[in-house]
Amino acid sequence: MILKLKTVIALITLLIGSSLFFSSAVQAQRIQTEFDVRLVAEGLKFPWGMAFMPDGNVLVTEKIGQLRIITPDGRVSEPIKGVPAVFFQQQGGLLRKVLILTLGSLVVLLGIVLMPLPGPGLLIVFIGATLIAEESEVAARLLDRIDLRLQPLNRRWKRWRAERRRKRKT
Repeated sequence: MILKLKTVIALITLLIGSSLFFSSAVQAQRIQTEFDVRLVAEGLKFPWGMAFMPDGNVLVTEKIGQLRIITPDGRVSEPIKGVPAVFFQQQGGLLRKVLILTLGSLVVLLGIVLMPLPGPGLLIVFIGATLIAEESEVAARLLDRIDLRLQPLNRRWKRWRAERRRKRKT
């Protein structure tokens, strides 16, 4: 087993070393291209991301959390209603929402995978759900319900501990 592990480590080291050696030998090629820069729309506040739709329209997210449609002739729509509120600061905005939801989902999946094993699988699921609740109304409501259900249990636990302490003192 140890011999196989050493062999695998040696192969990985060899692969990484050879890739670094060969990548440094490759020269970057400079390509001259011409760009045609045109103003497509005006009046956007910190445009952040774009998605091109099949009908020629462009969905544009603004860093402040607004979503707008730009038509092919350059007209900018009013902000689309129903977009979740965002907290933007530095590189934040809608990207922060996506990153937190993705991280929370991965933590939940990790907890689910770890549940059959001895350890804190359920706790990890709860931590992931808390991360998701940071950005999701549905998950926040679910966690509030769980919290309401656990409050009586917590009160009973505290009473039991207090009784136990009293009994130990006597």
